[in-house]
Amino acid sequence: MRGWNGEGVDKNSNSRTHNIYKDLSEVNSNNYDTILLMDVLEHVEEDREFLSTALSKLKPDGYCIITVPAFQFLFSEHDLFLDHYRRYELHNLVKLTPCNGYSIQKVHYFFFTLFLLRLVQFFMKNKSKVTNWSHPEESLLTKIITNILNFDYKVCRVLSILNIKIPGLSCIMILKRTT
Repeated sequence: MRGWNGEGVDKNSNSRTHNIYKDLSEVNSNNYDTILLMDVLEHVEEDREFLSTALSKLKPDGYCIITVPAFQFLFSEHDLFLDHYRRYELHNLVKLTPCNGYSIQKVHYFFFTLFLLRLVQFFMKNKSKVTNWSHPEESLLTKIITNILNFDYKVCRVLSILNIKIPGLSCIMILKRTT
């Protein structure tokens, strides 16, 4: 994309490009306008320490966008399959934020429809085999589900703006570095 440079950290990457680091400690501090931690923190045993280190890489007035799976009571075989250590409630996610130098711009749940489906599965004690999604991106089923989830996210976002909190299968938090 014109005008954007991207870099990433992936401990499992064998990439030889300058854009992928093996460890967060290799990344310069005060260097980034935006950091995306999309479904990352749940994979890190020491999430508070990791988040603090990641946030130190932001420039002043930079943003960090974080998404994580929601509700620890829903922790299941699927989470173990995905190498998750935990799931989060909004208050747990907020508590991870360093007290000084960062302001929370937004925090809410999303994917309400998936939450309802997962809740039904949870109460039915469904122990079906855990697998990855196997339908191609261009399949009709994938397109339908993607459109439903996009609509779901937009509804949850609007409700959050109206200060109406509803549960979802995931949480999002947007932080801004203020110092």
